[in-house]
Amino acid sequence: WSDGHSLTLRAIDLLALAGLCALTLLVLRDHGWRAGALAAACFAVTYLAAGRVHALQREYLCLLPLALSLVIAFRMPSEPRRAWLAMAAIGALAAVATSIKPPLALCWIPIGFMALAGRFDARPAGPGPVLAEGVRLALPLLAGVLAVFGAIAWWVGSEGLASYAEIVRGYYPLYSEMNGYGGLWRQGALGTTLHRYFGDTFQIIPKFRFLVLSFFGLALAWSYRGRPLILQCWTILGVAAFGLLYVPLTGKFWDYHDFPLQYALSLLAGLALSRAIAEVPSRAVWQNAVACLAIVIALPVNGMLDELWHWKDDKPYPVKNGRVDLIARFLDERTEPTDSVLPLDTTSGALHGLYRARRPLYGRYVYDYLFYHHIDDPFIRDARAELLAQLEGDEPDYVLRMDDTWSRQPNFPELDRVLADDFEVALAENDVTIYRRRSRGDAPLR
Repeated sequence: WSDGHSLTLRAIDLLALAGLCALTLLVLRDHGWRAGALAAACFAVTYLAAGRVHALQREYLCLLPLALSLVIAFRMPSEPRRAWLAMAAIGALAAVATSIKPPLALCWIPIGFMALAGRFDARPAGPGPVLAEGVRLALPLLAGVLAVFGAIAWWVGSEGLASYAEIVRGYYPLYSEMNGYGGLWRQGALGTTLHRYFGDTFQIIPKFRFLVLSFFGLALAWSYRGRPLILQCWTILGVAAFGLLYVPLTGKFWDYHDFPLQYALSLLAGLALSRAIAEVPSRAVWQNAVACLAIVIALPVNGMLDELWHWKDDKPYPVKNGRVDLIARFLDERTEPTDSVLPLDTTSGALHGLYRARRPLYGRYVYDYLFYHHIDDPFIRDARAELLAQLEGDEPDYVLRMDDTWSRQPNFPELDRVLADDFEVALAENDVTIYRRRSRGDAPLR
């Protein structure tokens, strides 16, 4: 639909942002439209300041089901049938996000407790009855989760499920030890654990542009009267806490991993204008002034203007320093639509180039990252052997290898030998090397 063009993709990205802002207004509806508008503005400014390189990241897209779950949990119906459907919807939304980014399921823990708290008509006497009632009320949540996972299982089939189970069992434990820069966290080392879960983690919080507003809103929330508003505040604070924990669990600390935390902090910032504590006109005036000043100061004017002038002057954004355009142009002009293409890349643009040229991925490995760590582990050894087996015979016709990747240590000499013996260089430019199989010598390079 977008044909891979940056302007169209950015338009889709901004439509998603508009939808998220609309949901944010609904999340904080009990606090008044000003609170919702402030929270939406805080996150929109934060997201736009991250730049177009972070557009449509999975953490960002998962905010849509997260916000919708908050809307449902904060407005839990009292009628039993509607309440059952609402709980099932929250479970389904949690499953959707989990299927995209499994650790994000943590953010639904406080939402689930909020939804359950809204359904307790009377507090049962004793811990046993409380637990039994909680389990009974949580059944719709489980039904929603199972419905989505069942649909996914039906869609991918038994072979897809087997592959997924293989990845979870054999690869995810290895991946969780990686630090995002080709190195390893030292598992079991106290210093490394403290650095990962405290040192690096708590440096994330000050990166939020409206942190002062978040603390301001949280401080004012202590003056709330009424159980529903207090529960909402605790739920948002819980989502923020689990959004913070999500980052060190992934172990990568890339900026877009902060989006769930930043969204929750934006909701806390919105509470600074809650009508629950803005009943005195003089107080409302200075609250509005502080919020507007904070937003104006934090606006990423330079970045947004730069993006606007690029579009106005019809200057295409050079995705990955122009490598995506280079790959797409080569595939369009110098290969046939039936040619098979294997990418060897992590995040340097090979997949984007294949998408632009509408070429399917050869083989089942999206990135070559996994071939270069834990090379003595049986899972990685089997993956390397599978890749080498894919290169035997007459396919693939072309191999895209990005030369600026940070992940190719230690080496993979068997792969280098196959590329040198069975392929010739068709293009070497801008850190892109495209190999063509030598057996295609009857088709001269154009």
